[in-house]
Amino acid sequence: MSKTILITGDGGFITLPNEKLYDRCKLLRWYGINRDKRNYKGKDFRLENDIVEYGYKFHMNDINATIGLYNLPHIDELLRKNRVNVQYFDRQLGCVEGITLMKNNPKCNSAWWLYTIRVLNGRKLEFMERMKEKEIMTSQVHNRNDINSCVKEFEEELPNLDILEKELVCIPVGWWLTHENMEYIVYNIVKFFTNDFHIDSANWP
Repeated sequence: MSKTILITGDGGFITLPNEKLYDRCKLLRWYGINRDKRNYKGKDFRLENDIVEYGYKFHMNDINATIGLYNLPHIDELLRKNRVNVQYFDRQLGCVEGITLMKNNPKCNSAWWLYTIRVLNGRKLEFMERMKEKEIMTSQVHNRNDINSCVKEFEEELPNLDILEKELVCIPVGWWLTHENMEYIVYNIVKFFTNDFHIDSANWP
């Protein structure tokens, strides 16, 4: 139960606010080489460029790009379904004692590729294990970066982040979930915290 919103096989796409950044991004994705100047001197386009800024090998292969392009016409409906699922979780889980929902930034219209909750009272690992038994995928997804050797020199004391990390759990919320899937997830989450369970199917959007 874990997928991205736009199916590309691997990778994705980036949107940029202006043409200058777009042109720079095109260069950086493939070693700083300008692919638009392919054989413009009739020689070898890999050797004809003046590399003004070194880049990376971030370009997609043609198969993944084609899959992504053919999914683009469906993106509005996929996002709508994600957001409908979020509204359902908000209603059904908002009053469950033992978890706290994460607040969405009102300035943003999130794509909601995951739904994040805080499992309180030190029950995070127990909760994740129970969901695994019920075949519901859970994950923390992200941890603090400065535990990694490559950035260890930047490690800081962040007690509030440490508290948050001990509680964060992500559950699936994507467009591929059916009504029955959503009810099943809610049922098992609520059942974990209480035996007094009632699901309000009438409020399904």
